[in-house]
Amino acid sequence: MSISPNLYAEPKYVLDEKPHPSSADKIKGALSSSFIIERLKGPFFPILKEKLQNLPPFFRDTKLGLNFRTFNFDRDNDGFVDVDGSNDNKAWTVGGSIDYQSGYLFDRLSLGASYYTSQKINGTENEGGTTLLEPVQNGFDVLGQSYVNYKLNDEINFRAYRQSFNLPYLNKQDNRMVPNTHEAFTITGLNALPKVNFIGGYVSKMKTRNSDSFKHLSSIAGATGTNDGLFMAGARYRINKHTNFGAINFYSFNIMNIFYTEANHLIKITDNIPLKLSAQFTDQRSIGNENIGNFDTRTGGVKASISYRGAVLTAAATITDKHAGIRSPYGGRPSYLSIIVKDFDRADEDAWLMGLAYDFSYIGLDGLSAYTNYAEGITPDTGSAASPDQSEWDITIDYRPQIPILEGLWFRYRRAEIDQDGTGAIDLVDNRFILNWEIPLS
Repeated sequence: MSISPNLYAEPKYVLDEKPHPSSADKIKGALSSSFIIERLKGPFFPILKEKLQNLPPFFRDTKLGLNFRTFNFDRDNDGFVDVDGSNDNKAWTVGGSIDYQSGYLFDRLSLGASYYTSQKINGTENEGGTTLLEPVQNGFDVLGQSYVNYKLNDEINFRAYRQSFNLPYLNKQDNRMVPNTHEAFTITGLNALPKVNFIGGYVSKMKTRNSDSFKHLSSIAGATGTNDGLFMAGARYRINKHTNFGAINFYSFNIMNIFYTEANHLIKITDNIPLKLSAQFTDQRSIGNENIGNFDTRTGGVKASISYRGAVLTAAATITDKHAGIRSPYGGRPSYLSIIVKDFDRADEDAWLMGLAYDFSYIGLDGLSAYTNYAEGITPDTGSAASPDQSEWDITIDYRPQIPILEGLWFRYRRAEIDQDGTGAIDLVDNRFILNWEIPLS
């Protein structure tokens, strides 16, 4: 499934699915794509659409998509040797998904499903840990999505059973072969109220990226043998076309409460030079029986992005409370400092980032783009929050051929270098080669 280009958002878990925006005014924030009901693309074979034209909309508007993916993951952990004698995490896999969406019955009811697979081409048992495969280096298949969708009206939508999200802390985290998916009942409003989008619901179970089974959220969070889920509610308000703010809360029974809020403001310095200013805040604390421990922490960040003719320069900084680091068992983090490997939200960590992105179509190389980030995180040398200072330098190169017959084909290379200082520090070099091809079939 795909997100419209003008709905680009910058969190790591969204940039895992799309190239970097080519302009600062396309950076929307973590909550911008949270309320979108995704639909598959149009038909690859127009002749099939013609044959279905006279059928009821439930059949006529059916969409079937094939998402082919192959992924080579190679991580060298310097200075760290596992019990099996290896210090590498390596695998090469092939797979993807088959996606189905019906049309609407009585303009109200539709069905959807996604079947995922990840199969090993190469990967020895002592080099696991890539999360491309099930432990230990085994391929798997799973019906990751299977849902009923009901439109209460053109703005309000109800969805039940297995589905995917792109919410802060509860999302697909689609940066391996198979995404996270969840079993849930949700209601979503897109412009149901003036300038307001909202979501609410109950999530009971989750399938992680390298698993073929759904488990209760409390068990996923670390409370093995428990069967609790979470309630969520959130909204985003657009003050005008340049300014918005939003918030969402996740109440995970007997585990923790997560509150997240953000604000975004766009300044047009000139027509060709937009400046995007953003701020975010997260509060996390244990609740109920505190089945994964007693904790109370928070993190906050600010970010500025400015662009000109395809070049986007970004600066960001975050601080995290000294009492505990941030937890995110249900998906990727929305933090401005969450990049390819590290999240820079350990207890008492102060961190900063500089990033540069460029869309090479501005110099005639259509479909080619790249971005790089450098981040540093500083923590105390002594005390309960002591940990090694760390830095990460990343580069991502994306190429999407601008040829009609190759529409949906995407080549991606990612490299991350981690340097940690101090006793017990672990350095690593991470290389990823990914080919992804979204092919609409009907």
